[in-house]
Amino acid sequence: MKFAFKLLQKQDLPWVNWFFQHYSLDFENKPHNPSYLWKIVNKQLRPLRAISFVLTNNGTYTFFWLDAWLLPTPLADTYPHLFSHSTSPSVLVSHVMHNGLLATLRNRLTNVASVELASILSLLQDVATNDVLDDMFLNHGSSFSSRCAYSLLSSDHEIDLNAGYIWSSKAPIKVKIFGWLLCHDRLSTMAN
Repeated sequence: MKFAFKLLQKQDLPWVNWFFQHYSLDFENKPHNPSYLWKIVNKQLRPLRAISFVLTNNGTYTFFWLDAWLLPTPLADTYPHLFSHSTSPSVLVSHVMHNGLLATLRNRLTNVASVELASILSLLQDVATNDVLDDMFLNHGSSFSSRCAYSLLSSDHEIDLNAGYIWSSKAPIKVKIFGWLLCHDRLSTMAN
């Protein structure tokens, strides 16, 4: 979790500089030969987004659709029909504010997506960017720390930390199913 947080805060660390020399923040497009660091950060981003919100200043490290920055929930969840018309799901706030939201959408919008577009454009009228870096906080308002993040993750039953490890493993499907049932305490045994 720390790696994803430090990467999005653009801390001046050697590994962060190396990462940005070799990769972009577009995690939707998997590189041909991803490094171990890219894989770690990619796995940590989803849980980090689920427990955090961003105070946007310059928007260069905040994902427009995927981060909770304008509303308490990510815009992809609040405006799913409009999000389905996005040509770049991992577009940054700075890109949208500079080029406009319409530049990241497909040409023909459905009626529902048009209504959502009008709603989101009215919200964006009040957004102003500046030169300060974005700040990320945990959902209960505290600054990021590994201890607080992992306690939030373990207390939230909607996020399953084992799912990625179980379903992405190279084990046979019957072993994956057994592991899934074991983690959810759903095995048909006498002890259960």
